[in-house]
Amino acid sequence: MQLSSWMAGRQTDLRRGWSTWIFARLCATSHSMKRLLMPVTSSFGATIDHGSIVCLARNVMEAGVLISYISQEGLSEDEWKCRLQTFHIHDCVARIRLFKGISADRKAEKMRVALEELRSRISSNAHFKKLPEEAQEKVLAGSVIYLGGLRSAAEVAGWSKSHFDAMYNYFSMQSHSAPMGFYQMDHRKIDYKKITPYQFYLVGLALEIARISMDSSSKRMRELFPDEDVKSSK
Repeated sequence: MQLSSWMAGRQTDLRRGWSTWIFARLCATSHSMKRLLMPVTSSFGATIDHGSIVCLARNVMEAGVLISYISQEGLSEDEWKCRLQTFHIHDCVARIRLFKGISADRKAEKMRVALEELRSRISSNAHFKKLPEEAQEKVLAGSVIYLGGLRSAAEVAGWSKSHFDAMYNYFSMQSHSAPMGFYQMDHRKIDYKKITPYQFYLVGLALEIARISMDSSSKRMRELFPDEDVKSSK
């Protein structure tokens, strides 16, 4: 949080500016995880919200990957613009679904017009034209955020694809209330009357994964802002 405050308010380019915003959100999410470590007590017993802690750990993982993806060095101007326009399209499609769902028809139609302009713009991008046809279709449909996929972006952030895939999928099971998130509760003796060894284990794993992501992101932010104040912060 100290590192984030040192970077705030600086005049910078879009990529570094976005990275500071995402890093600030990462800090806030991590602080929420810390607060959730306090046991929940009542006349029924005592428990810990391990599921929410795991969900937040997954958010920290994603934020760290996004910082690395946005600030990646060595990109051509065409590739960066392709990534940027892919963000715009994904955002536009999401807003259309939102406005359509709440019957805000005028706003939805405005977004549809913007979406066609964005699709036309990215179609003339030299890097976009090099993508496989299937990848182009996914970008135009607004179904992807990362060119090359989330796992490839995670690799750029320092993860091995297999480790990231295992942890991200496991944590997602908790986030989506999938069967893997509630199966074997009897075997693990999770009754929310007391904190069980499994809950301690899962919370510990979530904290360790979040710590790895935070360390990596902090290191990257120091690289993006290499002045003495930021470099010496801990």
